[in-house]
Amino acid sequence: MWGPASVSGKLAIFLVHYSQRAANALYARYGKAILVSRISMPPLTALARGSDTPPYAGGDFLWLPSTGGYCSGGPIVKNSSGNLRMLTAGHCVAAVGNFVYRSDAGGQTDGPHMGNVIDRDRCSGCLDVAVVDHNSTGSSYEEKVWGLNYNTTNEPKYTEVGTAFPRPGNCSGGVPGCAGDLVTQDSAVTGEITQIPVVQVNVTTPVEGISTRALSIACKNFHFDSSTGTYVCNSSSSAVIGNGGDSGGPWIVHGSGSNVNIAGTTSGGGFCDVFGNNCTEVAYEQISAILSKYSLTIP
Repeated sequence: MWGPASVSGKLAIFLVHYSQRAANALYARYGKAILVSRISMPPLTALARGSDTPPYAGGDFLWLPSTGGYCSGGPIVKNSSGNLRMLTAGHCVAAVGNFVYRSDAGGQTDGPHMGNVIDRDRCSGCLDVAVVDHNSTGSSYEEKVWGLNYNTTNEPKYTEVGTAFPRPGNCSGGVPGCAGDLVTQDSAVTGEITQIPVVQVNVTTPVEGISTRALSIACKNFHFDSSTGTYVCNSSSSAVIGNGGDSGGPWIVHGSGSNVNIAGTTSGGGFCDVFGNNCTEVAYEQISAILSKYSLTIP
């Protein structure tokens, strides 16, 4: 650890495994310019989604052996007993009881066991959501979601403080993109992308062939469709806001400082490439519908 100690003005050195012999060797080489701590100090690691350890935060990479796929951990929620749970997308898992593991950007399949699915909604006219309990081997959750991107050194965490329901109707003339209608995509693969307008709310649309309800549609570029009287995303937009593996991840609205309000969880993307990446439109499940379905709250 670099920098002079605040009291002595000397360079403080921390050893992973302190011993007097090792300290003497350092003093012999560097003399009185250093101060060797007698407390062993493990090496510091750069925190980031994908290298997360308990308590886990929302937005992490997930490996789901039940479907053979990768998804994102969603916001952390609280049940009526005060226990913390993690959300993700219903299509990411096959059934209640499925195991959920932490993954990483490289597609890790042997990461820690984060928990098991205890509730799932996935049918025609249903939501697209799953609730994950922590397991009994030391896994736990904290009331936070990751920020920035998985490859950011010391990636920050944001504190969940409530919910948000951005809607175009809040703005003059219903035009998207004004204050209060901008959301942030914060799923694992794509990372944090801010200032995304919400163009539609309370939408029912197919996600992987199943009609999913209570969705909001968001994109960077849109136009007004006079035939339907609604704003819709442009198919020719080049503003990528989603990728494969984002499903289940958090959508947030920034508040003061490091506080965020939860808007929803990623359900599906539109105008993607043939590999399901580089999506310029994303539908996210509205958090209010999820909380109501399972009697949950945002901590």
